Amino acid sequence: MAWTGRMFRLIVADPEEISEGTLAALEDIQASKEQDVPKVFIRFLNQRTLRLAGMSELEANTTRMYIKMIGKFFDKQRRLYTPFLTGKGIHAYVHYLNTLVSRRKPLESVSDGSEKFTIFYRCCCNIGDMLASWLNGPLWICEAMDAGLINSLFHAERFHRHTPPNILEPKLDVSFCLILKQIALYMVYPAVLRRFLRLKKKIVESGLEEKKLEWPTDLRAFWDLAGERATGLEEIRRTYEPSHASGIDTHSTISVREKRNLKIQTPLIDISCARLVALSCIARENALENAGRLNTGRNVQRSLSRREKVHLLQQRLTLASSA
Repeated sequence: MAWTGRMFRLIVADPEEISEGTLAALEDIQASKEQDVPKVFIRFLNQRTLRLAGMSELEANTTRMYIKMIGKFFDKQRRLYTPFLTGKGIHAYVHYLNTLVSRRKPLESVSDGSEKFTIFYRCCCNIGDMLASWLNGPLWICEAMDAGLINSLFHAERFHRHTPPNILEPKLDVSFCLILKQIALYMVYPAVLRRFLRLKKKIVESGLEEKKLEWPTDLRAFWDLAGERATGLEEIRRTYEPSHASGIDTHSTISVREKRNLKIQTPLIDISCARLVALSCIARENALENAGRLNTGRNVQRSLSRREKVHLLQQRLTLASSA
């Protein structure tokens, strides 16, 4: 009962007024193993998800504040960030988002433009912003896509049509654009690329992709860019010979101990992979420039080999994604 009372006082509080002392106290509870703090918060969010259909306006607003509070407790700068992600926090958030936008029954009695619908719309925006911040590694992006994140994008037409009453309020399509940008960034990882291509194929075959014609222009453009990048990377993957794949080995600079903690070492792996790919591209570019100068001096025109063309194509895709 002590934890329930503490939870109640936190839920009704304004997330903007939660002190640093409260955040530190929760981190101390987690460190002492008195309670699994992320697990409790995730369980409560799952309970809120099951009760969406019968929520009153007050309960919906309380849940919205609770979602914002989770974002503050489990921010990337806090010690609870990694335990929250490894405890299926992203799966719980995507499940809540899917329940709101993909299922008709929970919100069938809520009319568009009502105060209650506006509250749920703000919940979706808050979830989208947090997911865009949390999806900073291939492991978490794969977990989000497995939980149905891409499908929610194509079932949220009711929310895409909604116009916030205040022009300064966040918009759901902006949050989805940031999420698609993160997914496109990590498509260099085969697991992310395979999942995206498989989901995109299912969406095209089911006819859901036609719904993008009703999307805002920016969101439609981000989806098309993500699809083009996935197609280009898949072409590179098929072109590469196995003997040449060692140039982008993501584990060559990681010790055995770090490999055991792979789930909490994604930032290190990302940096390692990006550095090795960049060095490989730079070395290849310098070699081509030097060869070009020598050939120009001898008045010899040399055509690029297949491997050199692949490296140049990869470099262009990398520069385009970072622009």
